[in-house]
Amino acid sequence: MPYQRSQVLATLALAPPAQLRELATWVPDWPSYELLLGPQLGTLLLPARADVEGDPFCLTDLLVTQAHIRDARGYEGLGWLLGDDAEHALWIARWDALLQDTSSWESWGRLLMEALQKSIDDDNACQHAQYRATQVDFFNLENME
Repeated sequence: MPYQRSQVLATLALAPPAQLRELATWVPDWPSYELLLGPQLGTLLLPARADVEGDPFCLTDLLVTQAHIRDARGYEGLGWLLGDDAEHALWIARWDALLQDTSSWESWGRLLMEALQKSIDDDNACQHAQYRATQVDFFNLENME
């Protein structure tokens, strides 16, 4: 498996939920699964420091959704993401469990990761173009002409 599991989970979490459902049609026989946990909402504390040597403090709470499943083959899948999307967390967990099997990874893993990464890169490029369109360049002594 050329990807680390953490990379796979990060890509699944960043992918559009509709695309995860759409790509699920590639897999002819999804194993049945049982929910071990969730999907449920929770919060994580985001720590910060006022400076390098300062004491940490809680900057904010982050809303997360998590799901934990076990499929019929015995693989456990985890799904975590920022925000409130139970269905997305469940699809992450299902894909995670499926791709832990070597034969499933060889059949679907690389194709899935390439498709999702392309979608994420396209979305990031679109957002970057929107941000660049609103950028303000101030004059200074170096660029005044």
